[in-house]
Amino acid sequence: VQNSGLCENIPSLGVLESIVPVTISQCKGKSAEVGKIESNSTVNLQTPASQRVNPEYLQWLVGFTDGEGTFCLVKHRDLFLHRFEIEINSRDLQLLHYLKTLIGCGRIYKREVISNFSVARMNQLLEYVVPIFNKYPFLTRKKFQFDIWSSTLQVRKNNEPMLVLPEYLKDVAHDALSIDEILNLEYFDNWLMGFIEAEGCFSISKENGGNRIRPIFYIDQKYDAHILGAISKRLHLRDVQIRHTRHNMYALSAKSKRELQSVINFIAHSKVKFLGYKGLQFKLWIKEIRNLPNYSSLNLPDHY
Repeated sequence: VQNSGLCENIPSLGVLESIVPVTISQCKGKSAEVGKIESNSTVNLQTPASQRVNPEYLQWLVGFTDGEGTFCLVKHRDLFLHRFEIEINSRDLQLLHYLKTLIGCGRIYKREVISNFSVARMNQLLEYVVPIFNKYPFLTRKKFQFDIWSSTLQVRKNNEPMLVLPEYLKDVAHDALSIDEILNLEYFDNWLMGFIEAEGCFSISKENGGNRIRPIFYIDQKYDAHILGAISKRLHLRDVQIRHTRHNMYALSAKSKRELQSVINFIAHSKVKFLGYKGLQFKLWIKEIRNLPNYSSLNLPDHY
């Protein structure tokens, strides 16, 4: 199978292992000043994002962070330091600037290939970051990572001793919401748009030596197969099978016309839109589909 290049995640499934940790990332040896600082100033708005921002985009942020975010707990000499960061391809630098404005604080570190947005000051983490994810909880195992991270942040705030990092096993099955409970969450649709922006892929696949061209929507997730089950059910992908690939990685793909139409309808009618490069990828994907005679029956959006 060859892909057109619209998506970089197919066929490799290993990318999630580095960006969706299910344990606290200790980030040893990682300096807070690594890379070129895109902005030395901090957007320090008077009111935290959880109170001033349209809640639909905070819910998008939770889904995006469920895919791309990391909560670091770093031991520096005798101190434990906390950091929240999102690391993405530098082509999506504008998205990092949006995240900084959305949350209301933080710094952007620009590098040639990978750039990241980071919040490391304890008062900003407590005032701007933690309230968002307390209000709209994560749906993947990141929730348990965040719960431990935020509890140790409170210990640090209270100047209580914390001699060792908390211990837990990433492979142990934690309590999680059922598929029906996830579908009943009032913020699931906006969460899903953020999660697709982080982990979704729109690809044009060439099969049988290029004689067959197929559009594909693809998304994968480590450990949390029930998340893909909820996504499949919400997008009405009744014929899609969730595949267990390797290293506890699960994958979902939509290929049939009916499945593709369901995905397109959901994205086109969503209250929130893609905010970064994923929006361009989606537009190019739609453009490619328009040029495929076998898919002329699909109802494609004129604008996005």
